[in-house]
Amino acid sequence: MGPHVFNNLLQKLEELSLGDVNISSVLPTSLNISSSLKLLNLFQTGLQGKLPHYIFNLHSLETLDLSYNDFTGDIPSDISLNQTHLTYLDLSSNKLNGTLPSWLFTSPYLEHLSLDDNMFSGNVPFESFALPSLQVLDLSNNNQLGGHTDMQTFRQLTNLTVLGLSSNNFSGEWELDTLLTSLTNLEYLDLSYNGFSVTTKNANHYVNPGFSYLGLASCKLKVFPNSFRAMKQVLEFDLSSNEIHGQIPHWAGEIGGNRLFRLNLSHNLIQGPFPPSICNMSNLRYLDMSNNRFGGLIPTCFEKLTSSLEVIDMGNNSFQGLIPSSYDDCGPLEGLILKGNQFEGELPSSLSKCQSLKVVDLGNNHLNGTFPSWLGDLPNLQVLVLKSNRFCGHIQPSSAVKFPFRSLQVLDVSHNRIFKNMYPKPFKGRRMTEAMRIEISVSKWQIILVTKPPDMFSYENLPSLPPPKTILTTAASLTASAVLFKSLAADIIPVDINEYFKTCFKRFSSELTIVIQESDGLTPNHLFESANIYLGSKLSPLTRRIKVQKPEKDNEFTVTVDRNQVIVDVFQNVKCKWVLQSERVEVRHNSNPRSSEVKYFELSFHKKHKETMLKKYLGYVVRKAKEIKEESKTVKLHTVDYNGTDYWGSIVLNHPATFETMAMDEEKKVEIMEDLDLFIRRKEYYRRVGKAWKRGYLFYGPPGTGKSSLVAAMANYLKFDVYDLDLREVQCNSDLRRLLIGTKNKSIIVIEDIDCNVGVQSRELDQEPNDDDKITLSGLLNFIDGLWSSCGDERIIVFTTNHKDRLDEALLRPGRMDVHLEMSYCSYGGFKVLASTYLQVKEEEKLEVFHVIKDLLEKVKVTPAEIAGELMKSENVEMVLKNVVHWLRVKEQINST
Repeated sequence: MGPHVFNNLLQKLEELSLGDVNISSVLPTSLNISSSLKLLNLFQTGLQGKLPHYIFNLHSLETLDLSYNDFTGDIPSDISLNQTHLTYLDLSSNKLNGTLPSWLFTSPYLEHLSLDDNMFSGNVPFESFALPSLQVLDLSNNNQLGGHTDMQTFRQLTNLTVLGLSSNNFSGEWELDTLLTSLTNLEYLDLSYNGFSVTTKNANHYVNPGFSYLGLASCKLKVFPNSFRAMKQVLEFDLSSNEIHGQIPHWAGEIGGNRLFRLNLSHNLIQGPFPPSICNMSNLRYLDMSNNRFGGLIPTCFEKLTSSLEVIDMGNNSFQGLIPSSYDDCGPLEGLILKGNQFEGELPSSLSKCQSLKVVDLGNNHLNGTFPSWLGDLPNLQVLVLKSNRFCGHIQPSSAVKFPFRSLQVLDVSHNRIFKNMYPKPFKGRRMTEAMRIEISVSKWQIILVTKPPDMFSYENLPSLPPPKTILTTAASLTASAVLFKSLAADIIPVDINEYFKTCFKRFSSELTIVIQESDGLTPNHLFESANIYLGSKLSPLTRRIKVQKPEKDNEFTVTVDRNQVIVDVFQNVKCKWVLQSERVEVRHNSNPRSSEVKYFELSFHKKHKETMLKKYLGYVVRKAKEIKEESKTVKLHTVDYNGTDYWGSIVLNHPATFETMAMDEEKKVEIMEDLDLFIRRKEYYRRVGKAWKRGYLFYGPPGTGKSSLVAAMANYLKFDVYDLDLREVQCNSDLRRLLIGTKNKSIIVIEDIDCNVGVQSRELDQEPNDDDKITLSGLLNFIDGLWSSCGDERIIVFTTNHKDRLDEALLRPGRMDVHLEMSYCSYGGFKVLASTYLQVKEEEKLEVFHVIKDLLEKVKVTPAEIAGELMKSENVEMVLKNVVHWLRVKEQINST
């Protein structure tokens, strides 16, 4: 519609409804509008520009709908109430800003007020509400609207059917049962994501039978109110991100009376088994129970739910046992998320009947078996995550369809035993555009295909700042005075008096400060490390100095805070401040003084929030840091460094060795990986039997057989740091204990060539006096199996030696060295791995020459390192293999003479 046509209509009509008509123009600053116009509906017409204030001066106007446009500006504040007869005002989904004028909340005729999805700010004058006719009030999703209110304001609005206040900064305490009883016409209530605290007396109160929507996400709710039981017509139920604990009540299945189609219980503290009452919700489309404490087996009635569910998320709980196996009617199911549980067994093939599946995330469970080939038959599957399970074998789809995985965009099978054919046939030849990304990590048997454009991932919008001029004008005089006083205090006032003033100021302060030191005596402070990692993700535009590192092996930068930088964080509406401080101190080592830097964080907040910060926030920081660290884990190699705070210095371990490239028999590889996997998942077992959670490995054999490479392969497989302990660098037993304490959990401690370290081969050398002034076998035994060995969890200790027979039996017994692995000369199986790795040639391609080499290897003893050296001498495959045959025959002749 042209603008001239639109203008002519406004001059003549009493009612003009152009909803969904594409006008797409800017309203002029003035229009000749008929004074008798009563209804103006311009819903979703593409209008732009500033909101026209003159429209609000039309005395006859009763209905005004300008929603879903691109209007900017504010709502006029100078409207006279005796001149307006507005009963319906909808300005939602625009780009309006400014504060809300008071006349909006004192209009006697107003029945419908929708201002949601804009950018309004300031406090809403709840205390002056006088809206006797109001039926709909929606202020949701403005983010910057604030104000304190309780139920009393809204209990007077007895005609209210819709109340939407979600995603703002409102606060106050609400007693839910009283509110529902007072507002007998209420059908829609959303208080989510504010600062509200919702409570219940759990008495049976009246609830409107037509109640249809309840949103109480992040409202500090602790229990299921009994009033929910009366909501027989409710369609959507959001109780996520609360503090609900205990089990779901048995009557939960009555909620909605088979009408409920969306139920969100995520991020609570709910425990107990899967509630059978949920199985009675026959119309449920969306179920989110993730991030709770549910456990036990999934009941058989779960299969009944899949006939209606489109998305089910039960991730990050403690469910166990088998995944239910019957899915005869799962046509609507598009998302199945069961990650982070303890499911075991094979993935049921009956899921192949769920042809609408788009997302399947079963990561971090104990599922096993070969790769489920039928997954390639699902035509709509876009995301498949099977990481951190026990799947094995090839990624080999079935032959039922011509183009398997045709819709797949993300595939993650890392941390399984899928380590052959790392670029499987389903993905070979797939045309890649600039918008696609492939990552193949051979060291972790991981394939990730991302075919969505990179902008599908976005950071959250950072809060906008006032104009620089405003900030500087306001702060200039205060800043100048503060800096001057600080300079005087530091340079002129004596230290004693300065400290006295500080003490006096702190005495009257309402602020509490927690000091988190880098180390606790001999032990590194885990909370300090967690805070350092966490705060690197909380940097704001106000942060002026940061520390950035990028090890060569990392794909991303590592960002941490620098000294004296203030980081502000908000947790459960509690504001806190972090500052990293450091001091230089003098320490003495073996009577030699040296300077060392001591770092610590200061965490400050209002003292009334002490319980929240100590019991909840610090634990939250540790959990989030662990998640961040796991996502960006880089294996590091540590070596003895007496200048470090924990006697260790580190670099990134760039060793490329993996089990795939190790020239070992296949059976030995599988045995080691299975032993490592068993060790990793037996934390509770070690605790139950009263043993430290550690495991010892002895690798022995001639030089060049791959002992060091096997350590690197283990580190890359587990993503464990490696601590290379050269006993020649350690001065005494006490230093050995200090080094052990300085190692972190999830690490491999390696002592190479243990037989070459004088003093630890035999207990007979331990009889000399002043044993603590040197390294002894007794000290080493205490290191690996004494009381000091329990100062940490999930550690692996590896000894390597060329001469096992030279070692004292005390070092070799189970409990110290649990696994003895002989690294022998190169076998034919090892040669095939080396040929595939170095020459990219298979046995079947050069069968004749391979058989010659096989016969020679049975007669000649050569190490994998020697074979590898020969294979690297040329890029001509024929020439290299011919030279290897010649070289082995020369070796054979030398041995025979």
